[in-house]
Amino acid sequence: MPPLLYNLFVLIVVFLGGGAPACSAATDTVKPGHVVGGKDKVVSNNGKFALGFFKAPAPNQEKWFLGIWFNTVPNRTTVWVANGGEPIMDAADAGSPELTISGDDGDLVALHPTTKSIAWSTNVSAKNSTSNSNNTAAVLLNSGNLVLQDTSNMSQSRTLWQSVDHPTDTLLPGAKLGRDKLTGLNRRLVSKKSMAGPSPGAYCFEVDEDTPQLVLKLCNSSVTYWSSGPWNGQYFTGIPELIGNSPGFHLGFFDNSREEYLQFNVSNEAVVTRNFIDVDGRNKQQVWLDSSQSWLTLYSNPKVQCDVYGVCGAFSVCSFSLLPLCSCMKGFTVGSVKDWEQGDQTGGCVRKNQLDCVGSNTSSSDSTDKFYSMSDIILPDKAESMQDVDSSDECMKVCLNNCSCTAYSYGSKGCLVWHTELLNAKLQQQNSNGEIMYLRLSARDMQRSKKRRVIIGVVVGACAAGLAVLMFILMFIIRRNKDKNRSENYASRKLLDGDVMSLLDHKLCGEADLKEVERVCKIGCWCIQEDEVDRPTMGQVVQILEGVLDCDMPPLPRLLQRIFERPSSVSTSTPVFLFVGSPERQ
Repeated sequence: MPPLLYNLFVLIVVFLGGGAPACSAATDTVKPGHVVGGKDKVVSNNGKFALGFFKAPAPNQEKWFLGIWFNTVPNRTTVWVANGGEPIMDAADAGSPELTISGDDGDLVALHPTTKSIAWSTNVSAKNSTSNSNNTAAVLLNSGNLVLQDTSNMSQSRTLWQSVDHPTDTLLPGAKLGRDKLTGLNRRLVSKKSMAGPSPGAYCFEVDEDTPQLVLKLCNSSVTYWSSGPWNGQYFTGIPELIGNSPGFHLGFFDNSREEYLQFNVSNEAVVTRNFIDVDGRNKQQVWLDSSQSWLTLYSNPKVQCDVYGVCGAFSVCSFSLLPLCSCMKGFTVGSVKDWEQGDQTGGCVRKNQLDCVGSNTSSSDSTDKFYSMSDIILPDKAESMQDVDSSDECMKVCLNNCSCTAYSYGSKGCLVWHTELLNAKLQQQNSNGEIMYLRLSARDMQRSKKRRVIIGVVVGACAAGLAVLMFILMFIIRRNKDKNRSENYASRKLLDGDVMSLLDHKLCGEADLKEVERVCKIGCWCIQEDEVDRPTMGQVVQILEGVLDCDMPPLPRLLQRIFERPSSVSTSTPVFLFVGSPERQ
Protein backbone atom coordinates (compact mmCIF):
# COMPACT_ATOMS: atom_id res chain seq x y z
CA MET A 1 0.00 0.00 0.00
CA PRO A 2 1.14 3.59 -0.49
CA PRO A 3 2.31 5.18 2.76
CA LEU A 4 -0.92 7.15 3.30
CA LEU A 5 -3.26 4.19 2.83
CA TYR A 6 -0.85 1.88 4.64
CA ASN A 7 -0.75 4.13 7.71
CA LEU A 8 -4.50 4.63 7.56
CA PHE A 9 -5.22 0.91 7.69
CA VAL A 10 -2.72 0.36 10.49
CA LEU A 11 -4.39 3.17 12.44
CA ILE A 12 -7.80 1.60 11.93
CA VAL A 13 -6.63 -1.88 12.95
CA VAL A 14 -4.71 -0.75 16.03
CA PHE A 15 -6.76 2.11 17.39
CA LEU A 16 -10.20 2.18 15.81
CA GLY A 17 -11.17 -1.45 16.01
CA GLY A 18 -13.30 -0.66 19.02
CA GLY A 19 -12.17 -3.80 20.85
CA ALA A 20 -13.81 -7.17 20.51
CA PRO A 21 -17.58 -6.97 20.02
CA ALA A 22 -19.59 -7.75 23.07
CA CYS A 23 -20.76 -11.37 23.06
CA SER A 24 -24.48 -11.84 22.71
CA ALA A 25 -26.75 -13.98 24.83
CA ALA A 26 -28.36 -15.23 21.62
CA THR A 27 -27.26 -18.65 20.40
CA ASP A 28 -24.99 -19.17 17.39
CA THR A 29 -26.52 -22.57 16.54
CA VAL A 30 -29.75 -23.90 15.06
CA LYS A 31 -30.27 -27.41 16.37
CA PRO A 32 -33.00 -29.96 15.59
CA GLY A 33 -36.26 -28.73 17.11
CA HIS A 34 -35.04 -25.12 17.32
CA VAL A 35 -37.10 -22.60 15.31
CA VAL A 36 -35.90 -19.09 14.38
CA GLY A 37 -38.67 -16.78 13.22
CA GLY A 38 -39.88 -13.19 13.13
CA LYS A 39 -37.39 -10.86 14.77
CA ASP A 40 -35.37 -13.73 16.26
CA LYS A 41 -31.79 -14.00 15.13
CA VAL A 42 -28.78 -16.26 15.43
CA VAL A 43 -25.66 -14.37 16.55
CA SER A 44 -22.07 -15.48 16.11
CA ASN A 45 -20.16 -16.21 19.30
CA ASN A 46 -18.13 -12.97 18.95
CA GLY A 47 -21.29 -10.90 18.43
CA LYS A 48 -20.06 -9.61 15.06
CA PHE A 49 -22.60 -11.26 12.73
CA ALA A 50 -26.30 -12.06 12.85
CA LEU A 51 -28.48 -14.48 10.87
CA GLY A 52 -32.21 -14.04 10.51
CA PHE A 53 -35.13 -12.90 8.41
CA PHE A 54 -35.48 -9.31 7.25
CA LYS A 55 -37.70 -7.23 5.01
CA ALA A 56 -36.38 -5.38 1.99
CA PRO A 57 -36.05 -1.59 2.25
CA ALA A 58 -38.88 0.65 1.04
CA PRO A 59 -40.69 0.44 -1.33
CA ASN A 60 -40.32 -3.39 -1.30
CA GLN A 61 -41.09 -3.95 2.36
CA GLU A 62 -43.70 -6.57 1.58
CA LYS A 63 -41.03 -9.27 1.01
CA TRP A 64 -39.19 -11.48 3.52
CA PHE A 65 -35.58 -12.55 2.94
CA LEU A 66 -33.10 -14.73 4.83
CA GLY A 67 -29.63 -13.32 5.29
CA ILE A 68 -26.52 -12.59 7.35
CA TRP A 69 -25.53 -9.05 8.31
CA PHE A 70 -23.05 -7.13 10.47
CA ASN A 71 -24.51 -7.20 13.95
CA THR A 72 -22.33 -4.27 15.09
CA VAL A 73 -23.28 -1.84 12.29
CA PRO A 74 -26.43 0.23 13.09
CA ASN A 75 -27.91 0.22 9.59
CA ARG A 76 -28.40 -3.35 8.44
CA THR A 77 -25.60 -4.17 5.99
CA THR A 78 -26.06 -7.66 4.59
CA VAL A 79 -23.07 -9.82 3.68
CA TRP A 80 -25.03 -12.83 2.39
CA VAL A 81 -28.61 -13.42 1.26
CA ALA A 82 -30.01 -16.91 0.79
CA ASN A 83 -32.70 -16.08 -1.71
CA GLY A 84 -32.08 -12.66 -3.25
CA GLY A 85 -33.96 -13.49 -6.44
CA GLU A 86 -36.94 -15.16 -4.77
CA PRO A 87 -38.33 -13.83 -1.45
CA ILE A 88 -39.14 -16.39 1.24
CA MET A 89 -42.71 -15.10 1.43
CA ASP A 90 -44.86 -11.99 1.23
CA ALA A 91 -44.99 -9.95 4.42
CA ALA A 92 -48.72 -9.55 3.82
CA ASP A 93 -49.18 -13.23 4.68
CA ALA A 94 -50.01 -14.12 8.26
CA GLY A 95 -47.05 -14.74 10.53
CA SER A 96 -43.37 -14.77 9.64
CA PRO A 97 -41.14 -17.42 8.02
CA GLU A 98 -39.38 -20.01 10.14
CA LEU A 99 -35.79 -21.28 10.00
CA THR A 100 -35.21 -24.77 11.33
CA ILE A 101 -33.58 -28.17 10.75
CA SER A 102 -35.78 -30.35 8.56
CA GLY A 103 -37.24 -33.29 10.43
CA ASP A 104 -37.05 -35.42 7.30
CA ASP A 105 -33.50 -35.12 6.03
CA GLY A 106 -31.53 -32.75 8.28
CA ASP A 107 -31.33 -29.86 5.82
CA LEU A 108 -31.45 -26.26 7.04
CA VAL A 109 -34.76 -24.98 5.67
CA ALA A 110 -36.93 -21.86 5.64
CA LEU A 111 -40.62 -22.65 5.96
CA HIS A 112 -43.86 -20.83 5.31
CA PRO A 113 -45.48 -20.42 8.77
CA THR A 114 -48.93 -21.64 7.69
CA THR A 115 -48.41 -24.21 4.97
CA LYS A 116 -44.99 -25.38 6.25
CA SER A 117 -43.88 -25.55 2.63
CA ILE A 118 -40.14 -25.22 2.01
CA ALA A 119 -39.23 -21.80 0.57
CA TRP A 120 -35.46 -22.33 0.76
CA SER A 121 -33.14 -25.19 1.65
CA THR A 122 -29.43 -26.01 1.83
CA ASN A 123 -30.43 -29.06 -0.25
CA VAL A 124 -27.54 -31.32 0.72
CA SER A 125 -29.47 -34.36 1.97
CA ALA A 126 -29.36 -36.03 -1.46
CA LYS A 127 -25.57 -35.65 -1.55
CA ASN A 128 -25.07 -36.88 2.03
CA SER A 129 -27.21 -39.92 2.61
CA THR A 130 -25.81 -40.38 6.12
CA SER A 131 -27.23 -37.05 7.32
CA ASN A 132 -30.56 -36.97 9.15
CA SER A 133 -32.50 -34.61 11.37
CA ASN A 134 -30.87 -35.88 14.54
CA ASN A 135 -27.20 -35.37 13.65
CA THR A 136 -27.07 -32.04 11.81
CA ALA A 137 -26.81 -28.49 13.14
CA ALA A 138 -26.31 -25.04 11.57
CA VAL A 139 -23.67 -22.77 13.15
CA LEU A 140 -22.91 -19.11 12.43
CA LEU A 141 -19.15 -18.87 12.82
CA ASN A 142 -17.19 -15.84 14.03
CA SER A 143 -16.07 -15.26 10.42
CA GLY A 144 -19.67 -14.73 9.25
CA ASN A 145 -19.77 -18.13 7.56
CA LEU A 146 -22.94 -20.16 8.06
CA VAL A 147 -22.16 -23.90 8.07
CA LEU A 148 -24.37 -26.97 8.19
CA GLN A 149 -22.49 -29.65 10.08
CA ASP A 150 -22.79 -33.40 10.48
CA THR A 151 -22.43 -33.88 14.23
CA SER A 152 -22.74 -37.67 14.27
CA ASN A 153 -19.03 -37.86 15.07
CA MET A 154 -18.73 -36.04 18.37
CA SER A 155 -14.94 -35.79 18.13
CA GLN A 156 -14.92 -34.07 14.73
CA SER A 157 -17.85 -32.47 12.92
CA ARG A 158 -18.06 -32.59 9.12
CA THR A 159 -19.14 -29.62 7.00
CA LEU A 160 -22.02 -30.51 4.69
CA TRP A 161 -22.69 -27.02 3.34
CA GLN A 162 -21.41 -23.47 3.92
CA SER A 163 -22.59 -20.02 2.85
CA VAL A 164 -19.13 -18.88 1.68
CA ASP A 165 -19.42 -21.36 -1.19
CA HIS A 166 -22.47 -19.43 -2.39
CA PRO A 167 -21.51 -15.74 -1.97
CA THR A 168 -23.79 -12.91 -3.03
CA ASP A 169 -22.22 -9.43 -3.28
CA THR A 170 -19.71 -9.51 -0.39
CA LEU A 171 -16.37 -11.18 0.32
CA LEU A 172 -15.43 -11.39 4.01
CA PRO A 173 -11.99 -11.99 5.55
CA GLY A 174 -11.05 -15.66 5.25
CA ALA A 175 -13.55 -16.43 2.47
CA LYS A 176 -12.46 -17.52 -1.00
CA LEU A 177 -13.18 -15.87 -4.33
CA GLY A 178 -12.40 -18.27 -7.15
CA ARG A 179 -12.86 -21.75 -8.59
CA ASP A 180 -12.65 -25.31 -7.38
CA LYS A 181 -11.00 -27.05 -10.35
CA LEU A 182 -12.25 -30.49 -9.34
CA THR A 183 -15.92 -29.78 -8.65
CA GLY A 184 -16.34 -26.80 -10.99
CA LEU A 185 -17.69 -24.60 -8.17
CA ASN A 186 -17.15 -20.93 -9.04
CA ARG A 187 -17.33 -18.52 -6.14
CA ARG A 188 -17.99 -15.04 -7.53
CA LEU A 189 -19.70 -11.86 -6.34
CA VAL A 190 -22.87 -10.61 -8.01
CA SER A 191 -24.08 -7.02 -7.58
CA LYS A 192 -27.52 -6.13 -6.32
CA LYS A 193 -29.94 -4.78 -8.90
CA SER A 194 -30.65 -1.71 -6.76
CA MET A 195 -30.59 -0.46 -3.17
CA ALA A 196 -34.30 -1.31 -2.88
CA GLY A 197 -33.66 -5.01 -2.34
CA PRO A 198 -31.22 -7.95 -2.62
CA SER A 199 -32.29 -9.07 -6.11
CA PRO A 200 -29.18 -9.93 -8.17
CA GLY A 201 -28.00 -7.37 -10.72
CA ALA A 202 -26.01 -7.37 -13.94
CA TYR A 203 -22.39 -7.18 -12.72
CA CYS A 204 -20.00 -9.90 -11.50
CA PHE A 205 -16.61 -9.84 -9.77
CA GLU A 206 -14.58 -13.02 -10.25
CA VAL A 207 -11.24 -14.65 -11.00
CA ASP A 208 -10.36 -14.63 -14.69
CA GLU A 209 -10.39 -18.07 -16.30
CA ASP A 210 -7.29 -17.47 -18.44
CA THR A 211 -5.07 -15.11 -16.43
CA PRO A 212 -4.27 -14.94 -12.67
CA GLN A 213 -6.19 -11.71 -12.19
CA LEU A 214 -9.56 -10.36 -11.02
CA VAL A 215 -12.15 -9.05 -13.45
CA LEU A 216 -15.40 -7.11 -13.41
CA LYS A 217 -17.79 -8.19 -16.16
CA LEU A 218 -21.37 -8.56 -17.22
CA CYS A 219 -22.63 -11.75 -15.56
CA ASN A 220 -24.39 -13.14 -18.61
CA SER A 221 -21.81 -12.03 -21.15
CA SER A 222 -18.14 -12.27 -21.99
CA VAL A 223 -17.81 -8.47 -21.78
CA THR A 224 -15.12 -7.47 -19.27
CA TYR A 225 -14.88 -3.78 -18.37
CA TRP A 226 -12.13 -3.82 -15.72
CA SER A 227 -9.26 -6.08 -14.70
CA SER A 228 -6.89 -5.98 -11.73
CA GLY A 229 -3.80 -6.81 -13.75
CA PRO A 230 -1.89 -10.07 -13.12
CA TRP A 231 -0.81 -11.23 -9.68
CA ASN A 232 2.97 -10.75 -9.26
CA GLY A 233 3.29 -12.72 -6.06
CA GLN A 234 2.55 -9.81 -3.73
CA TYR A 235 -0.23 -7.73 -5.24
CA PHE A 236 -2.25 -7.14 -8.40
CA THR A 237 -0.42 -4.77 -10.71
CA GLY A 238 -3.58 -2.81 -11.57
CA ILE A 239 -4.44 -2.01 -7.93
CA PRO A 240 -1.66 0.31 -6.73
CA GLU A 241 -3.41 0.72 -3.37
CA LEU A 242 -2.26 -2.80 -2.48
CA ILE A 243 1.45 -2.14 -2.99
CA GLY A 244 3.46 -2.68 0.20
CA ASN A 245 2.96 -4.71 3.35
CA SER A 246 0.54 -3.98 6.16
CA PRO A 247 0.81 -5.86 9.48
CA GLY A 248 -2.98 -5.76 9.79
CA PHE A 249 -4.00 -6.69 6.25
CA HIS A 250 -2.96 -9.85 4.42
CA LEU A 251 -3.80 -10.53 0.78
CA GLY A 252 -3.09 -13.74 -1.10
CA PHE A 253 -3.79 -15.32 -4.47
CA PHE A 254 -3.46 -19.10 -4.64
CA ASP A 255 -3.30 -21.38 -7.65
CA ASN A 256 -2.74 -25.11 -7.29
CA SER A 257 -3.99 -28.37 -8.80
CA ARG A 258 -7.29 -28.15 -6.93
CA GLU A 259 -8.16 -24.46 -6.52
CA GLU A 260 -7.53 -20.96 -7.81
CA TYR A 261 -8.75 -18.21 -5.51
CA LEU A 262 -8.27 -14.82 -3.84
CA GLN A 263 -8.37 -14.48 -0.07
CA PHE A 264 -7.74 -11.62 2.35
CA ASN A 265 -7.47 -11.57 6.14
CA VAL A 266 -7.14 -9.02 8.94
CA SER A 267 -5.17 -9.60 12.12
CA ASN A 268 -7.68 -7.88 14.41
CA GLU A 269 -10.98 -9.77 14.46
CA ALA A 270 -12.77 -6.70 15.83
CA VAL A 271 -12.16 -4.76 12.59
CA VAL A 272 -15.32 -4.70 10.47
CA THR A 273 -14.30 -4.73 6.83
CA ARG A 274 -15.68 -6.02 3.55
CA ASN A 275 -14.82 -6.36 -0.12
CA PHE A 276 -17.95 -6.13 -2.27
CA ILE A 277 -19.36 -5.27 -5.66
CA ASP A 278 -21.67 -2.28 -5.40
CA VAL A 279 -24.95 -1.79 -7.22
CA ASP A 280 -23.10 0.56 -9.59
CA GLY A 281 -20.81 -2.25 -10.79
CA ARG A 282 -17.66 -1.18 -8.94
CA ASN A 283 -15.54 -3.30 -6.60
CA LYS A 284 -14.81 -1.63 -3.27
CA GLN A 285 -12.85 -2.33 -0.11
CA GLN A 286 -14.36 -0.66 2.95
CA VAL A 287 -13.82 -0.56 6.69
CA TRP A 288 -16.33 0.53 9.35
CA LEU A 289 -15.37 3.46 11.60
CA ASP A 290 -17.14 3.51 14.94
CA SER A 291 -16.00 7.07 15.58
CA SER A 292 -17.91 8.48 12.62
CA GLN A 293 -20.47 5.67 12.31
CA SER A 294 -19.75 5.35 8.59
CA TRP A 295 -17.94 3.25 6.00
CA LEU A 296 -14.53 4.39 4.82
CA THR A 297 -13.67 3.33 1.25
CA LEU A 298 -10.01 2.29 0.93
CA TYR A 299 -10.22 1.81 -2.84
CA SER A 300 -12.81 1.55 -5.60
CA ASN A 301 -12.44 0.13 -9.12
CA PRO A 302 -12.96 1.22 -11.79
CA LYS A 303 -12.18 4.77 -10.64
CA VAL A 304 -14.69 6.42 -12.97
CA GLN A 305 -18.36 5.41 -12.87
CA CYS A 306 -18.77 5.73 -16.65
CA ASP A 307 -16.15 3.01 -17.12
CA VAL A 308 -18.68 0.46 -15.83
CA TYR A 309 -20.08 -1.17 -18.94
CA GLY A 310 -23.65 -0.22 -19.77
CA VAL A 311 -24.20 1.56 -16.45
CA CYS A 312 -26.73 3.90 -18.08
CA GLY A 313 -28.39 1.31 -20.30
CA ALA A 314 -29.35 1.56 -23.97
CA PHE A 315 -29.93 4.86 -25.80
CA SER A 316 -28.51 6.93 -22.98
CA VAL A 317 -25.31 8.90 -22.43
CA CYS A 318 -22.99 8.61 -19.44
CA SER A 319 -21.26 11.87 -18.51
CA PHE A 320 -17.80 11.85 -16.95
CA SER A 321 -18.18 15.24 -15.28
CA LEU A 322 -21.69 16.61 -15.76
CA LEU A 323 -24.70 15.91 -13.61
CA PRO A 324 -26.77 13.82 -13.83
CA LEU A 325 -24.56 10.81 -14.55
CA CYS A 326 -27.04 9.24 -16.98
CA SER A 327 -29.35 11.01 -19.41
CA CYS A 328 -31.52 9.81 -22.27
CA MET A 329 -30.55 10.64 -25.82
CA LYS A 330 -32.63 13.08 -27.84
CA GLY A 331 -36.00 11.53 -28.72
CA PHE A 332 -35.84 8.94 -25.92
CA THR A 333 -37.30 8.74 -22.42
CA VAL A 334 -36.57 6.67 -19.31
CA GLY A 335 -37.69 3.06 -19.72
CA SER A 336 -38.53 2.47 -16.04
CA VAL A 337 -38.86 5.53 -13.84
CA LYS A 338 -39.12 3.29 -10.75
CA ASP A 339 -35.79 1.57 -11.47
CA TRP A 340 -34.01 4.88 -12.13
CA GLU A 341 -35.32 6.34 -8.88
CA GLN A 342 -33.90 3.31 -7.05
CA GLY A 343 -30.49 3.80 -8.63
CA ASP A 344 -30.70 1.22 -11.41
CA GLN A 345 -30.31 2.87 -14.82
CA THR A 346 -29.21 -0.26 -16.68
CA GLY A 347 -32.68 -0.58 -18.23
CA GLY A 348 -31.83 2.49 -20.29
CA CYS A 349 -34.21 4.56 -22.39
CA VAL A 350 -36.90 3.92 -25.02
CA ARG A 351 -38.05 5.86 -28.07
CA LYS A 352 -40.76 8.45 -27.75
CA ASN A 353 -41.81 8.08 -31.39
CA GLN A 354 -41.27 5.15 -33.74
CA LEU A 355 -39.14 5.62 -36.83
CA ASP A 356 -40.95 6.06 -40.12
CA CYS A 357 -39.04 3.17 -41.62
CA VAL A 358 -40.11 0.84 -38.84
CA GLY A 359 -43.68 2.08 -39.03
CA SER A 360 -45.85 1.96 -42.12
CA ASN A 361 -43.21 2.11 -44.87
CA THR A 362 -41.78 -1.11 -46.27
CA SER A 363 -39.19 0.80 -48.28
CA SER A 364 -36.69 3.12 -46.64
CA SER A 365 -36.04 5.23 -49.73
CA ASP A 366 -38.87 7.62 -48.91
CA SER A 367 -38.40 7.58 -45.13
CA THR A 368 -39.00 10.89 -43.36
CA ASP A 369 -36.48 10.00 -40.63
CA LYS A 370 -33.72 12.52 -39.89
CA PHE A 371 -30.38 12.47 -38.12
CA TYR A 372 -29.48 14.39 -34.99
CA SER A 373 -25.80 15.18 -34.40
CA MET A 374 -24.19 14.43 -31.04
CA SER A 375 -20.67 15.79 -30.58
CA ASP A 376 -17.84 14.91 -28.16
CA ILE A 377 -19.10 11.35 -27.88
CA ILE A 378 -17.16 8.21 -27.08
CA LEU A 379 -18.93 6.00 -29.59
CA PRO A 380 -21.17 3.11 -28.48
CA ASP A 381 -20.12 -0.52 -28.84
CA LYS A 382 -20.95 -2.97 -31.62
CA ALA A 383 -20.44 -0.59 -34.53
CA GLU A 384 -20.19 -2.05 -38.03
CA SER A 385 -17.50 -0.63 -40.30
CA MET A 386 -18.69 0.07 -43.86
CA GLN A 387 -16.08 -0.30 -46.55
CA ASP A 388 -15.85 1.77 -49.75
CA VAL A 389 -17.70 4.73 -48.21
CA ASP A 390 -15.79 7.93 -48.85
CA SER A 391 -17.94 10.72 -47.36
CA SER A 392 -20.29 11.57 -44.55
CA ASP A 393 -23.20 11.93 -47.01
CA GLU A 394 -22.63 8.43 -48.35
CA CYS A 395 -22.44 7.08 -44.81
CA MET A 396 -25.75 8.77 -43.98
CA LYS A 397 -27.41 7.19 -47.04
CA VAL A 398 -26.12 3.76 -46.06
CA CYS A 399 -27.79 4.11 -42.67
CA LEU A 400 -30.98 5.70 -43.97
CA ASN A 401 -31.45 2.92 -46.51
CA ASN A 402 -31.46 0.28 -43.81
CA CYS A 403 -34.48 0.18 -41.52
CA SER A 404 -32.50 -1.43 -38.69
CA CYS A 405 -29.83 1.30 -38.65
CA THR A 406 -30.10 3.44 -35.50
CA ALA A 407 -27.08 5.75 -35.93
CA TYR A 408 -23.94 6.40 -37.93
CA SER A 409 -20.61 8.18 -37.57
CA TYR A 410 -18.05 9.28 -40.12
CA GLY A 411 -14.65 10.25 -38.82
CA SER A 412 -11.18 8.92 -38.12
CA LYS A 413 -12.44 5.34 -38.26
CA GLY A 414 -14.31 5.80 -41.51
CA CYS A 415 -18.01 5.03 -41.82
CA LEU A 416 -19.51 3.27 -38.80
CA VAL A 417 -23.15 2.26 -38.46
CA TRP A 418 -25.15 0.70 -35.65
CA HIS A 419 -27.94 -1.79 -36.23
CA THR A 420 -28.76 -2.49 -32.59
CA GLU A 421 -29.45 -0.52 -29.45
CA LEU A 422 -26.83 2.09 -28.66
CA LEU A 423 -25.05 0.92 -25.53
CA ASN A 424 -22.13 2.40 -23.58
CA ALA A 425 -22.13 5.85 -25.21
CA LYS A 426 -20.22 8.41 -23.14
CA LEU A 427 -19.89 12.16 -23.13
CA GLN A 428 -16.18 12.89 -23.49
CA GLN A 429 -14.29 14.50 -20.62
CA GLN A 430 -13.39 18.15 -20.69
CA ASN A 431 -10.61 19.11 -23.15
CA SER A 432 -10.83 15.73 -24.88
CA ASN A 433 -11.52 15.09 -28.54
CA GLY A 434 -14.62 12.97 -29.03
CA GLU A 435 -16.36 11.78 -32.17
CA ILE A 436 -19.60 12.99 -33.75
CA MET A 437 -22.46 10.50 -33.89
CA TYR A 438 -25.63 11.02 -35.89
CA LEU A 439 -28.67 9.60 -34.12
CA ARG A 440 -31.63 8.49 -36.20
CA LEU A 441 -34.89 10.11 -35.09
CA SER A 442 -38.42 10.40 -36.36
CA ALA A 443 -39.43 13.62 -38.11
CA ARG A 444 -41.69 14.41 -35.15
CA ASP A 445 -38.73 14.40 -32.76
CA MET A 446 -36.70 16.58 -35.11
CA GLN A 447 -39.38 19.28 -35.32
CA ARG A 448 -38.68 20.32 -31.74
CA SER A 449 -34.96 20.14 -32.43
CA LYS A 450 -35.22 22.59 -35.35
CA LYS A 451 -37.17 25.05 -33.24
CA ARG A 452 -34.47 24.94 -30.59
CA ARG A 453 -31.69 25.46 -33.11
CA VAL A 454 -33.32 28.68 -34.28
CA ILE A 455 -33.05 30.13 -30.81
CA ILE A 456 -29.89 28.33 -29.67
CA GLY A 457 -27.54 31.18 -30.60
CA VAL A 458 -29.66 33.69 -28.73
CA VAL A 459 -30.03 31.46 -25.70
CA VAL A 460 -26.32 30.61 -25.46
CA GLY A 461 -25.49 34.30 -25.44
CA ALA A 462 -28.34 34.92 -23.04
CA CYS A 463 -26.92 32.31 -20.65
CA ALA A 464 -24.22 34.67 -19.42
CA ALA A 465 -26.23 37.84 -20.03
CA GLY A 466 -29.29 36.44 -18.31
CA LEU A 467 -27.26 35.52 -15.26
CA ALA A 468 -25.72 38.98 -15.17
CA VAL A 469 -29.17 40.59 -15.45
CA LEU A 470 -30.48 38.32 -12.72
CA MET A 471 -27.60 39.15 -10.41
CA PHE A 472 -27.99 42.88 -11.16
CA ILE A 473 -31.70 42.80 -10.38
CA LEU A 474 -31.15 40.91 -7.13
CA MET A 475 -28.39 43.25 -6.02
CA PHE A 476 -30.46 46.26 -7.04
CA ILE A 477 -33.42 45.05 -5.00
CA ILE A 478 -31.20 44.46 -1.98
CA ARG A 479 -29.52 47.87 -2.21
CA ARG A 480 -32.77 49.69 -2.87
CA ASN A 481 -34.67 48.24 0.04
CA LYS A 482 -33.68 49.53 3.45
CA ASP A 483 -35.06 46.41 5.04
CA LYS A 484 -32.33 43.98 4.06
CA ASN A 485 -34.00 40.86 5.41
CA ARG A 486 -37.23 41.67 3.62
CA SER A 487 -35.43 42.07 0.28
CA GLU A 488 -33.43 38.89 0.69
CA ASN A 489 -36.49 36.92 1.71
CA TYR A 490 -38.42 38.26 -1.29
CA ALA A 491 -35.76 37.29 -3.83
CA SER A 492 -34.97 33.89 -2.34
CA ARG A 493 -38.66 33.09 -1.96
CA LYS A 494 -39.29 33.80 -5.64
CA LEU A 495 -36.42 31.56 -6.71
CA LEU A 496 -37.26 28.75 -4.32
CA ASP A 497 -40.92 28.92 -5.35
CA GLY A 498 -39.97 28.66 -9.02
CA ASP A 499 -41.39 32.11 -9.81
CA VAL A 500 -38.46 33.16 -11.98
CA MET A 501 -40.66 35.24 -14.31
CA SER A 502 -41.16 37.85 -11.61
CA LEU A 503 -37.40 38.43 -11.57
CA LEU A 504 -37.22 39.45 -15.25
CA ASP A 505 -36.82 43.00 -16.39
CA HIS A 506 -40.29 44.59 -16.55
CA LYS A 507 -39.44 46.00 -19.97
CA LEU A 508 -39.72 42.45 -21.35
CA CYS A 509 -43.42 42.55 -20.41
CA GLY A 510 -43.24 38.89 -19.43
CA GLU A 511 -42.54 37.84 -23.02
CA ALA A 512 -40.19 34.95 -22.35
CA ASP A 513 -40.49 31.17 -22.50
CA LEU A 514 -40.67 29.93 -18.91
CA LYS A 515 -38.85 26.67 -19.54
CA GLU A 516 -36.08 28.42 -21.45
CA VAL A 517 -35.62 30.88 -18.58
CA GLU A 518 -35.59 28.03 -16.07
CA ARG A 519 -33.00 26.16 -18.09
CA VAL A 520 -30.79 29.24 -18.49
CA CYS A 521 -30.94 29.89 -14.74
CA LYS A 522 -29.95 26.32 -13.92
CA ILE A 523 -27.09 26.31 -16.41
CA GLY A 524 -25.99 29.72 -15.19
CA CYS A 525 -25.67 28.47 -11.62
CA TRP A 526 -23.70 25.44 -12.79
CA CYS A 527 -21.38 27.82 -14.68
CA ILE A 528 -20.46 29.82 -11.57
CA GLN A 529 -19.75 26.89 -9.24
CA GLU A 530 -16.58 27.59 -7.26
CA ASP A 531 -15.10 24.17 -8.12
CA GLU A 532 -14.18 24.23 -11.81
CA VAL A 533 -14.77 20.46 -12.04
CA ASP A 534 -18.47 21.13 -11.50
CA ARG A 535 -18.70 23.69 -14.33
CA PRO A 536 -19.95 22.45 -17.72
CA THR A 537 -18.01 23.08 -20.90
CA MET A 538 -19.57 25.25 -23.60
CA GLY A 539 -20.20 22.14 -25.66
CA GLN A 540 -22.08 20.61 -22.76
CA VAL A 541 -24.07 23.83 -22.32
CA VAL A 542 -25.15 23.64 -25.95
CA GLN A 543 -26.14 20.00 -25.57
CA ILE A 544 -28.22 20.77 -22.49
CA LEU A 545 -29.98 23.59 -24.28
CA GLU A 546 -30.59 21.34 -27.27
CA GLY A 547 -32.08 18.65 -25.03
CA VAL A 548 -29.36 16.06 -25.56
CA LEU A 549 -28.49 16.18 -21.86
CA ASP A 550 -30.55 16.87 -18.79
CA CYS A 551 -29.54 19.33 -16.10
CA ASP A 552 -30.45 18.73 -12.47
CA MET A 553 -30.82 21.38 -9.82
CA PRO A 554 -27.38 22.83 -9.01
CA PRO A 555 -26.27 23.60 -5.47
CA LEU A 556 -26.61 27.30 -4.73
CA PRO A 557 -23.19 28.98 -5.22
CA ARG A 558 -21.69 30.50 -2.08
CA LEU A 559 -22.05 33.97 -3.55
CA LEU A 560 -25.81 33.55 -3.79
CA GLN A 561 -25.93 31.75 -0.45
CA ARG A 562 -24.56 34.88 1.18
CA ILE A 563 -27.22 36.91 -0.62
CA PHE A 564 -29.99 34.47 0.28
CA GLU A 565 -29.08 33.83 3.90
CA ARG A 566 -32.01 32.31 5.67
CA PRO A 567 -33.60 34.01 8.71
CA SER A 568 -31.88 33.23 11.97
CA SER A 569 -34.76 30.95 12.97
CA VAL A 570 -33.58 28.44 10.36
CA SER A 571 -30.47 26.37 11.06
CA THR A 572 -27.47 27.62 9.10
CA SER A 573 -26.55 24.00 8.37
CA THR A 574 -29.66 23.58 6.25
CA PRO A 575 -28.61 23.24 2.59
CA VAL A 576 -30.03 25.87 0.21
CA PHE A 577 -30.87 24.96 -3.37
CA LEU A 578 -31.90 27.08 -6.31
CA PHE A 579 -35.24 25.72 -7.48
CA VAL A 580 -36.54 26.95 -10.80
CA GLY A 581 -38.71 24.07 -11.97
CA SER A 582 -38.59 20.36 -12.65
CA PRO A 583 -36.00 19.14 -15.16
CA GLU A 584 -37.49 18.45 -18.55
CA ARG A 585 -36.78 15.16 -20.24
CA GLN A 586 -36.26 15.62 -23.95
